[in-house]
Formats: sequence, C-alpha cells, structure tokens
Amino acid sequence: MTARSLRRALVAIALPALVSALPAAAQLPPEDSPEDRPPRPRREELHGMLDAYVISKLQEALRLSDEQYARVIVAQKKLDEQRRDYHRDGRELLQRLRQALAADKPSEAELSRLLERLDALRSEFEARQKAAHAALDALLTVEQRARYRLFMVEIEGRMQEMMREVRRLRRGAGPPRLPRAPQEETRPRLDAGPGPG
Repeated sequence: MTARSLRRALVAIALPALVSALPAAAQLPPEDSPEDRPPRPRREELHGMLDAYVISKLQEALRLSDEQYARVIVAQKKLDEQRRDYHRDGRELLQRLRQALAADKPSEAELSRLLERLDALRSEFEARQKAAHAALDALLTVEQRARYRLFMVEIEGRMQEMMREVRRLRRGAGPPRLPRAPQEETRPRLDAGPGPG
C-alpha cells in the first residue's frame, strides 16, 4: 500500500469515528437505566481517534515526501504513545492522591511519596517528549518543522473543541455539532522536496 492510499484509508476510518463519537458521548442522565444509555467513549478512545486523524493528515499538512511520511508516522506514533502513557499514569496517581486525602488523618508519608511520583512522572515525560520531538525534527526541513508546530496547535484546538462539545452534550444542550476539520489547502500542491538528509 502506498503512502497516499494509506493516508486516504486512515481518513476514511478516523474522521467518521470522530464524528460518531460525539453523539455517543452524550449519554443519558444517570436516572435512566444502563441498558438505555448509548455507549460512552472513553477519553483514551477519543484521543486514539484523533491520533489516527493526525497521522492521516500529516503528509498533506507538512508537504512530506512518501519516504518522509513513512518515517514521520513512526516518530509521531511514539510521541502519541508517550503522551497516552503519561496521562494514564498521571490519572492513576491523582486518584490515589484523592483517596489518600479522603482519609480521616491523611498520611503525610504517603502524600509525600505520591507527590514525588507525580513530579518524577512529569519530569520523565518531558525528557522523553523532548527526545522524541528532536528525533522527529531530524526528519523534517525547517519549513516542515514550522508547519508541524502550527498543525499540532490546530489539532490541540480541535481536541479542546471536541471535549467541550462532549461536555455540552452530556448537559443535554441540544443536538451534536460536528467538529470542524482542519482546513484543506486549495492551491495546487507542489511535489514535496527531500528531507534534511
């Protein structure tokens, strides 16, 4: 399968999944019976769908050659995996912190240990992300690196918009509003040049 056909396949899978996730996220109020509720997508599922969408759009957004695209996918997936692991482990530690604080007399030793683990988790994540970003940057030209930064800022905005819509739907605030897709380029696309070598 060529990079172009792979990209089209990912778009065909990811975008409908993102759209369909929104009405599913608007589960019925708690008083309704569980069997009446539509399945509620987990946060990890929403992030996974968005990650797939990002990968499907990278070649066009960054104007990558097919060879670059194949290598950038690997680097981007590593970044996504690190982020998912960090958020998962962070949520677990925060839950344990809440449980520790819920005790009549919270153990200072336990609280200190959890806080140290939270700090260590963040420091390790930031170091791993810095290394992974450097590896990805090495695959790109300066222009592509600039395009990547802007693209990811836009994607982050889309994710925040989608999460706001999920919360709006859960409050019963009307029918779902489809998320806006990142804008497509309308001018003819020039052949992508080689990477920085």
